[in-house]
Amino acid sequence: MLAAGVTDVDVNVAGPFRCRRLGDDYLITNDFGDWMSLSSDELKRFVQGEVSEGDPLYDRLNAKRFIHGTVGLGDAVERYRARRWFLDHGPRSHWLALGAADGTMSAETVDRAIDCAFMSTSPELVFELTGGEPIDQWASVEQAALYVESKNRLARKRASVALHTGLTGLTDERVAFLAEHGIRVHARITGADTWATARTWVPKLHAAYASAGHDAEVLHVVLEHTSTGDDDLSAVVDLAVELGCQTVALTPAPSWTFLEDGGGPDLDAWLAAYIVALDRCITHETEGVPVAEATARVLTQRILGDRAPNDARYRSPAADGIGELAYHWDGRVFSSETGRQLAELHEDEMFKLGELRVHGYHDMITNPTVRALILASLLEGQPGCSDSAYAAFGGLSPAECYAEQGSIHGRPAEHSGWRRLVGTLDALFVR
Repeated sequence: MLAAGVTDVDVNVAGPFRCRRLGDDYLITNDFGDWMSLSSDELKRFVQGEVSEGDPLYDRLNAKRFIHGTVGLGDAVERYRARRWFLDHGPRSHWLALGAADGTMSAETVDRAIDCAFMSTSPELVFELTGGEPIDQWASVEQAALYVESKNRLARKRASVALHTGLTGLTDERVAFLAEHGIRVHARITGADTWATARTWVPKLHAAYASAGHDAEVLHVVLEHTSTGDDDLSAVVDLAVELGCQTVALTPAPSWTFLEDGGGPDLDAWLAAYIVALDRCITHETEGVPVAEATARVLTQRILGDRAPNDARYRSPAADGIGELAYHWDGRVFSSETGRQLAELHEDEMFKLGELRVHGYHDMITNPTVRALILASLLEGQPGCSDSAYAAFGGLSPAECYAEQGSIHGRPAEHSGWRRLVGTLDALFVR
């Protein structure tokens, strides 16, 4: 704030806020998710108490709960609760790893995992089918989809199934099954050599969903791209538009430098390409072609909405164990999909909560590991994040902090995930 000429703080006017400079202006935010963009002169007047009732700037600040002593307690409580309403319920996202190099999930384990998931108090359940190429375990895909439908006839939750696949192994009969049961497909692509497969099957999936009479507003096919090098992310957005996908998820390869030699792609270069791709999405939108980048859409909902979306990524406290569970093919249960992958790839069971044959839902959800992960992921206790203007809009998974930095607390301000979050929010607020 020194750059804005602030020399004094009037605590009788300026309520608690965080500040970040964006270009020539200053973004201020608070714990309620309110935000404003101020010029340097406006920021100086606000902080030094040079605004009073009747001043247009005072009225703007007061409407966004930035004026000390004028915030209604009841309104503030409701606003704060609405920003963290996902803490009212148990895990929403349930990852089922149907197979791996060393084994496949048995029919009994599929049923046990789904039974465990339905014990969650969440009114919405999302079953994410993954693990290598889940289409190779097609019998398990069918079983999971049918059993979820059967269980939900009594539970009456908002239950859905998502298939994370590279699309290899699809057939017309399997496409018809996915469409009939409304299974959302997350089509994974990497380099351009995988685009031909997407061009073959994504249009067939869209046609099958339309024939099955599904609501056109439901986004059935998501294009997922993970960068492993210098990829043209704008071209990925154009591919999504070409294929009729309304959602594209762009992510850099994970940087697990604590456990692996090397790391992901150059994050600065990836962010530069990502921002160009984000502008490409906006261009398509202005031309009447709906396409959104998944992370940017969730963050925009948090910026503009009164009620934050129940998304497992980028939240505080993190979803590990309280918003997400992951089931390995052999019945082991982990606090997150990242935690499960660490056990699969590095035999590190730090995030294991139990086993389906031995432990019940209550045993796992009250595991001391879950408590530790909640405390570790609270940004209020993290240097470099607690005073960030973006603390109200995001967070980090402690499993990802561990994989990159060797600690569930980590150094979030230096973590690649936090840097990506800050870069994305910078781009969104500027726009």
